[in-house]
Amino acid sequence: MRELRDPGRSRTILGVSLTVPSSSRDGPSPRALGVLFLIALAVRAAFVLLEPPTHLVADERVWVAIGRQVASPEVSFAPLRYTQIFHPPLYAYMVGLLEHLTGSLEAVKWVQVVLGALLVPLVVRVGSTAWSPRVGLLAGYATALYPELIWYTAHFWSEVLFLALLWGAIERLVASERTATRAPAAAAGLLCGLAALVRETALVAAPAAALWLVLGRRQGGRRAAVFLGACLLTVLPWTLRNWQATGDLVPVATRASFNLWLGNTTEPWDDVYREYHGTPGGAVAQSRHALHEAARAVWERQPTWILEKLARELPAFFGVNDHAVIHVQRGAYDIPRSARWLVLAAATLPLLLVVALALPGFLPASRERYGALIVGFACFYLALHVVAFASTRFRLPVLPVLFLLAARTVDLGVAASWRDLSRTQRVATVVIGAALALSLGANLAQTVRHPAFQLAPASHDVRPTLDRAVGPGATAGFPPPSGCARMPATQRLRVERPPGRGPIWSQCAPGARSTWALRSPSRIPESPTGSALPALSGRRSATRRWSSSALTGPRRSPC
Repeated sequence: MRELRDPGRSRTILGVSLTVPSSSRDGPSPRALGVLFLIALAVRAAFVLLEPPTHLVADERVWVAIGRQVASPEVSFAPLRYTQIFHPPLYAYMVGLLEHLTGSLEAVKWVQVVLGALLVPLVVRVGSTAWSPRVGLLAGYATALYPELIWYTAHFWSEVLFLALLWGAIERLVASERTATRAPAAAAGLLCGLAALVRETALVAAPAAALWLVLGRRQGGRRAAVFLGACLLTVLPWTLRNWQATGDLVPVATRASFNLWLGNTTEPWDDVYREYHGTPGGAVAQSRHALHEAARAVWERQPTWILEKLARELPAFFGVNDHAVIHVQRGAYDIPRSARWLVLAAATLPLLLVVALALPGFLPASRERYGALIVGFACFYLALHVVAFASTRFRLPVLPVLFLLAARTVDLGVAASWRDLSRTQRVATVVIGAALALSLGANLAQTVRHPAFQLAPASHDVRPTLDRAVGPGATAGFPPPSGCARMPATQRLRVERPPGRGPIWSQCAPGARSTWALRSPSRIPESPTGSALPALSGRRSATRRWSSSALTGPRRSPC
């Protein structure tokens, strides 16, 4: 077995040489870390102030609506009066509390500016411990200046909060391993539990992180128990609340099983929505039905299921059409076509550079002690979204991994990084790179065919219109997790496009009160209760039913 260059402590586990950097190594100076944090803070604040005028798109409306529901007089932040169990609660509470205290949604953006900047020192500390202070600082600069991460601070998605909590947990796990103490493991469990209350994938990943601790330094099993115990105790109050509200065991939310069904079925998504919401018995029964149907869909697609999923989800996960590009495609920015191409370039070029630099370090890093945690997390997270379904928004937690691996390559030297690979590793790296190149190329080709980037008259842009108005008796429903809100049965959506212009793209928006209607420009309902969103408790609400068969467009939502 070949030892890695790092002269730290080495252990051999299952035939793999794992080198742990020396705990005496100093990290970046507090001054360097402070300067980098201020740079990250400044660029995010500048974007919030200078972003072109826009309106909310897709799940942004959902989070604002349920945030207002949390803060409404009927709920007043009381968990048992907040009957939503489809979505995890923490980001909704953050949005509702900040708007309630300040009277403006702008406060959410400024908190996200700080949270986004806090991600930078977390990545620096992980990189400094795993490899070297220089690697940490290079990855920190990439995190501070990467356009996609900056863009999210000015918008209402849960990603910024999720990244700060998740990478805080990873940083504390690394600190626990470095010092062989339990206090950082307890802090990591607390942060992982909070991250799970933003997105359930953190709870799914927690056992794998605990296993990494078990295979590590002394008292790994005890520290793993502390980590898992703190994580579960953090989530437990919300689990008990769900038990009180539904009478069933729902650890965080019911969204995961619906996503799993949606990403594996061969049926049109419109029919899936209709069947899901038509299942009697409330949200828990709907969730169980979705899980059963997802398992059946996976079984029926064997043995080619995994190949089909990889071919479909990799371009969606590593695509260039991030949500800034989707904003352009939906006409949420009133900017000239030349500026639209600049947005696409800002989404494409940094991604290509980071992926290319990260590739040489992927396999060698996986054989290192801390690298195993970092690379293992990225693989585990990608696998979850291949099994369910992927989106460029879902890849954000993996971006710091790419930054760290790219920084490692730069630190060692690009040529040296390739020379250090064995022949088998080189072949495997080329295969992985070819798969990513095909995925990125296919996604880029589809993106540039969108009318927003074509040299066509303005009248040829996508213009969604309603064939008829919403009836007064229309029932309310909640938007699907893929982002675009599906329209109720009382609505018809017609999307115009010229022939040969690529896929049809639809724009959905919440209407006033208890219906979802299409508007241009779209507006958030003025109701402070967020009543556009229904109650989802199995005990307290009737089953809501949606029909989106009138939607014309791709089966996959671009959200």
